Amino acid sequence: MKSIAFAGLLTAAILFAGSAANASESLSYRCNLGNQFVFVQTIPEEGRAVLEDINGNTSLVPDGRGGYFNDAEEISFEPDTKSRLWLGDVSHPCQLATADVGIKSSGGGAHLNAQGQSLGGKLRAGPGMSFPQTGSLSEGTWITILANSGVRMDGYDWFEVATDTGQRGFQWGGIMCSNGQQLAGTFQACRAQAAAPRSGTQVAQGRGWMAFALAPGGAFGHGAAPTKGGAEQYAMQYCGNAQCRIADTTQARCHALAVSPNSNGIGAGDSEQAAINFAMGRCSNNGARGCTVKYSYCQ
Repeated sequence: MKSIAFAGLLTAAILFAGSAANASESLSYRCNLGNQFVFVQTIPEEGRAVLEDINGNTSLVPDGRGGYFNDAEEISFEPDTKSRLWLGDVSHPCQLATADVGIKSSGGGAHLNAQGQSLGGKLRAGPGMSFPQTGSLSEGTWITILANSGVRMDGYDWFEVATDTGQRGFQWGGIMCSNGQQLAGTFQACRAQAAAPRSGTQVAQGRGWMAFALAPGGAFGHGAAPTKGGAEQYAMQYCGNAQCRIADTTQARCHALAVSPNSNGIGAGDSEQAAINFAMGRCSNNGARGCTVKYSYCQ
């Protein structure tokens, strides 16, 4: 850990106060620690900054040279043109939180702590496809939507989320829903999903089953039947390849498949457009480009 010498701190602090006019705007920075990201928010009007990581918040005070520090924790932050976060003797690069993707969303980095569900997909270390994967969530996983990152992609925002099992990361709002009123930047409110149950769940009487079977190389088959086994049998039959495997079953009204040269995504919903949106979102969230709708069907 870095020991920071602050000789003449009081005098420097007076000089800092005299130059505060050129640094009066609160800004959020994202700092890359290799396998994770932390955030630093500078709040000049309050004479402080805040470091936020998975363990909570740490307060930093001005160092008199335009930066901030916490001597007890051996942390310092330099918000200049080449922003750096120092943890002990090790420095880490930082950038404005919305700089890499570029479009600030309606969420504006707001802290939410709302409940919702993931519709299935990857967790990433930061708000964008360029960040490494840190985990994945299955369809229907309950999540706490901690904050809107302020970064938008294809019409939806990236959110920081956490699960009951302790997973934490960023997920794209196009593959999540929020409980109650729909959060801006998410696909829809979860209550709208009531008519579009997930694979293997019990649903309203009278709705049959549908299944997709997929094989390497692009072969696929889709089946619909009153029973799950029947739908899977038809899907495998129409797939027609020894390597075909059941990829998804549902009792939702509509089912869709989106594909690209190196990825695919399956979506289910109460309307054809909802199923297509989910399929396209999952296909693109797998890192694919050029996703197109291959097949859709509503029962």
